[in-house]
Amino acid sequence: MKLLINEDIPKASIVTLQNTGYNIRQAKGLKDKELLAIAISQKRIIVTFDGGIGDKILNGNLSFPSGIIKLSISTFNEISPAQLLIKLFETTKIQFENHFTVICDKYVKQRCFSSFQGNHV
Repeated sequence: MKLLINEDIPKASIVTLQNTGYNIRQAKGLKDKELLAIAISQKRIIVTFDGGIGDKILNGNLSFPSGIIKLSISTFNEISPAQLLIKLFETTKIQFENHFTVICDKYVKQRCFSSFQGNHV
């Protein structure tokens, strides 16, 4: 899985994901449109704590990336975001591609990009 990790994800989590074999690119200092352009051109799923990029895509007229994973967990340490992602990637049948996924403390919710009006995949 190819992930574009936003700058708000802890470094220890990024290293853990890389060491587990995920194809990671870290986004540092990029504006949302730049982040989105990279995600689209490289077919990467955006991983972030920031819901702003999702809101801009879903409410604006911007193209969809391969997927968006917004982490919304209340308590975590440097490595727990990676542990949570790895667990979900490896033990569930959740489809992350072509979806806006919000991962909360006790649940995961998703919407398929095709359910949003005014945007194209």
